[in-house]
Amino acid sequence: MATSPDEHMQLEQAFTECPGQWVAVDRRTGRVVAARPTPHELAAYLKSSRIQDVDVIRAPAEHEPEMVGFG
Repeated sequence: MATSPDEHMQLEQAFTECPGQWVAVDRRTGRVVAARPTPHELAAYLKSSRIQDVDVIRAPAEHEPEMVGFG
């Protein structure tokens, strides 16, 4: 979760620049570390690059319906 306006803007930028992708965000800085089309590709990249301490989110594409709740 973003804790400052700067982090909020970085996360918003990630959504804009990576629609439909799975995104790894550094927990300390809020910056996007990597983005891949599938969670498996992202996990493989993070593991091979030894990247840790990230949160993984999916940036929805503009045409996707907004998800609310669990189901």
